[in-house]
Order: sequence, then C-alpha cells, then structure tokens
Amino acid sequence: MSLPHKNEEYGTEAYWDTRYEQEADDTSFDWFKTYADVADYIRRLIPSKDARILMLGCGNSKFSEDVGLSFGYGGPVANTTDQMWEDGYKCIVNVDYSPIVIEKMSNRHKDRRPEMTWEVKDVRTLDGLDSSSFDIAIDKGTMDAMMTSSPDVWDPPEQVIKDCTAEVSQVLRVLKQDGIFIYITFGQPHFRKQYLTVQHHEHFYFTLVTFLVEDCLFRVPYHALASQSDVFRDLALLPVAAHKAEGHSDTDPIVLEGIKKEDFQSLMKVLYPMPVTRLPSDGLPATIEEWTSVLKLSKMWGFNCIHEFAIKQLEPMLAERPLDKVALAQDYGVTRWLLPGLLELATRAEPVGSEDVQRLGLDTALKLADVRESRQTTTVPVNWSRTSRSVLGFDYQAETTVVTASGLGALLHAILPTESATYLN
Repeated sequence: MSLPHKNEEYGTEAYWDTRYEQEADDTSFDWFKTYADVADYIRRLIPSKDARILMLGCGNSKFSEDVGLSFGYGGPVANTTDQMWEDGYKCIVNVDYSPIVIEKMSNRHKDRRPEMTWEVKDVRTLDGLDSSSFDIAIDKGTMDAMMTSSPDVWDPPEQVIKDCTAEVSQVLRVLKQDGIFIYITFGQPHFRKQYLTVQHHEHFYFTLVTFLVEDCLFRVPYHALASQSDVFRDLALLPVAAHKAEGHSDTDPIVLEGIKKEDFQSLMKVLYPMPVTRLPSDGLPATIEEWTSVLKLSKMWGFNCIHEFAIKQLEPMLAERPLDKVALAQDYGVTRWLLPGLLELATRAEPVGSEDVQRLGLDTALKLADVRESRQTTTVPVNWSRTSRSVLGFDYQAETTVVTASGLGALLHAILPTESATYLN
C-alpha cells in the first residue's frame, strides 16, 4: 500500500487510481472500523434485511462483504459473520469514483455475491441513481477523505464545504422519505455536523414519481397530483415493501392500465405548464382533442379544479359545435352544456343524422328527432343570463340558458338527465 506524500492526496481521484492499480486484486483496506465493530448499530438501524443499501466510496473495503472471521481479544474467531453481506444484507449497491477498484471488486464478487452491484459513481453527483430509491446510505470515511485538504477543522476551505455539501445533498436525493444516512467518521461530531444540516425546502423540494402509460414512462413531481386528487393522494398511503419502491424508479413504475399516453400527456401539460420561454407546443393544451383528454382524466381521477378549468377552455372552442358539446356533456358530466347544446341541435337546419346517433346514442337521437318535429308547432320563449364563475383564480363568464317549462323546454326536459332539471324554470 502506497501512502500519499500529503494528506490532501487522500481526497483526489488520481491518488486512489494509482494506489488501486498497484495493489493486488485481492487486496482489501478498511479505514478505522470493520463491520464487526459497528454490526450492533447497523442491525438496530437496519432491521430489514431486504433494505436497499448504498455504500458510498466503497474502495476495496470488506465492510459490505465477508471475511469469515471476526477478531476478538483472543484472536480470530472462525465461522462468525462480521460483514454485511454475510449478515444477511444482500441488496447492496457499492459505488466509487475509481473505475479501477470497481472493476476489481466486481470481478472478485460476481460469482459468490451476485446480488451486490459495483458502479462507478462520484458521491458528489451520484449520476444515474434514481431519486428516492434507497432505504439506507452508508459513508465510512469517504467524506473524511474529502476533508483531508483542510488543515483547520474550524475553518475548512470553500471547496471542502462544497464537496461535502454536494455529497449530503445527493444522499438526501436518492434516499426514500424515511431513509437513513449512516455516517461513520474519524472526526469529532461537532466538526462534522455542519456538513449534515442540509434541509429540504418546505415548498420547493419535490418528490418525483414514475408512471408507465402504455409504452411510455412519465416522471413528474408528486405534489401536484396528490394536492388535487384523492386518488393520487391515497397512493402515498399504500404500504410498499422496502425492496420495491413502486413509482420511485424507471424499473418499478406505477402502471396506469387502460390510459392512453396522449391523454395523460395532456393532463400533465395542465398540471405542470412549461415556462413561457418554451415553445408554444410545450405549453397548455391547444386543441379540442387535448382538452377533451384533460376533461376525461380529471373527471376520472377527481381533479375538480382541473375539470372546471378544462370546461372553461373548451367552451369557446365548442361554441359552434353543439354535437360535440352535448356528447362531451354526456360523457363527462358537464350538465350545464346539455340544454344549450340540445337547443342548438333542436333548432339547426340539418336533420338528425347517423353522426348524431353515433355520438349521442340511439335513444337520445330519437328523442331529439321528436323534439325537432314538435318544434314546428311550439312557440318557445327563451331568455339568456350570464353567470360569473372562478376557475383556478381566473374569472370568466359562462353563458347558461334559462327556458320556461313549456313548449320546447318541456320537450327537451324529457331528454335531459334528472340532475339537469335545475336548468329549467
């Protein structure tokens, strides 16, 4: 083992690559503590052997594996499990920024311990690791190595603070909400705690969730879904096994059966509108088809405010399309569209046709035909009023039709569902 000329070299990738290159493939080294020294603490902090564990800066330590011996005061004791893997913790992801040691450790363990994985990662970035995907993260001496360039523990250099804070931030990102960060250090607690005080902002730290819709993965902030829909809020209450965090990664997404990805995309555009600096195509839905998707899913999943917002957006688009207005009203419970739409269909020049039957159903189409026929001998007084409403903070005027309970109004009443009777006076 080659020692560095200066302590600060312990914090450099070049030193460790050179050292691991020179050492034999079966060489192991542990800083200040073995697993046997802290096993009781580990077992207490990690009661589930199914926990997914991230080993930060693993090097060629035997902490996460097994040596078959533990050393007591009387010397080595055979057949004692003193390392994590042999202690039953099989789901361990070991990371280090030295590709040399990762290759050596992977080759050393691939046959005997296939459940453990070895990946080249910098603990300051942890690129490629999904957020909220680990139950436990363990740092044994890695952050200490980054601090070796600081001669003054009371006043560390800015780069040391930056590196250590970056590691802690990344650990918080990849840990689940109830995850645990275990930091085993040679330093005194009052010198180390300053690096462990990174907190989540109460409003602007978002948990991401992954959905599989048809053949497409969506990864979006969870807060908007949960805050506006009881359906998605209840997802957070479902028990999830420690080794399978559904929705926390691309490999274990929440599968939305029976939903079209185009429909889900339209809803996401409303929930997470892009900044105005983006292209118009990246903003809110722009077509009747897109807003219909929003109307459908918001009704299905109880996004009440989004449902009202979609109605507001569709109303001017449907002003000259009474058939679409009535069909959508029937499908998605927009009762205030029924009477105006039916009035327009009953008074238009074109007779009831096959498209009306297809969109409205045979029963409604036949009733509409009867109304049109009766209309020729019925005089109908119609009054218009305007009702002010507010959706998502935007005031708008929605036209509603008030019809006297005689003549055409009475005939249309036979078509409307019971809950729409309030539109008739």
